Amino acid sequence: PPVGQLLNQRYRLLAQLGEGSGGAVFRARDEQLGIDVAIKVLFDRGASSEEPLWMKEAEIALTLRHPGVVSGYALQSAETGFPYLVMELLPNG
Repeated sequence: PPVGQLLNQRYRLLAQLGEGSGGAVFRARDEQLGIDVAIKVLFDRGASSEEPLWMKEAEIALTLRHPGVVSGYALQSAETGFPYLVMELLPNG
């Protein structure tokens, strides 16, 4: 998704922070809460299992709570059909 896009009428993508094999991470503004968050747009690379790898990652991220692990807030699907994970934005993100 391009920088500036508004996902689900709530999250405005402000800047791309990085990209890896599992997805791209953006700084985004939660326009409902008025805070910045991290959005990881998840790539589905056609995993052979019934449950895509990104779904397993998202489930883990949403349940873990530890000072050394980024907190996940929600797993959503954009109007364009791609899944994304809303996460805590770390101070230098």
